[in-house]
Amino acid sequence: MQLAVRPPAGEIILTYDDYAALPSDGKRYEIIEGDLFVSPAPKPKHQEVIVNLCRILGVYLQDYPIGKIYLPPIDVIFSHTNVVQPDLLFLSTKKLHLISERGIEGPPDLIVEALSPTTEKTDRTIKSRLYAKFAVPHYWLIDPETKQLEMFRLSNHRYRALSPIKDTAHIASEALFPKLIFDLADLWK
Repeated sequence: MQLAVRPPAGEIILTYDDYAALPSDGKRYEIIEGDLFVSPAPKPKHQEVIVNLCRILGVYLQDYPIGKIYLPPIDVIFSHTNVVQPDLLFLSTKKLHLISERGIEGPPDLIVEALSPTTEKTDRTIKSRLYAKFAVPHYWLIDPETKQLEMFRLSNHRYRALSPIKDTAHIASEALFPKLIFDLADLWK
């Protein structure tokens, strides 16, 4: 279960420095608006889906070197009180300057989260609002259970949902990855 540890009103707001001091114990720690979120390590099915997407995008980026993809653990530092570890992120070549010794310091072009029972509510609400606030142009949610991919595009500081894609449909995302088309079934292998 993902847990938000919220201090009493007017008390402690956690920062990147607090985050950097957290233990390396296999749990995923994130700070959103100064609140600490803790979730257990992802399940194998969750990891398989992300690895498959990474493989698909990695092959594409070899042919079309338009940016880089990253997997956790890597920090995306939006501000001193907002640090997350998405399941996958993409930086176009024009945003490679965001890479620092600490992680990615600013909004990637794409953030992908694979849903799980412990993170779905946070991914759909809190993180969606956070990513929109910091102008992440594209946000994808992958549900390994329902075998569905939901793509969102930022418009007027909010995400606009594109049609959800299910089962074995072919995926194309021209705005992000020109000429990339893949079969959604390749994520579930």
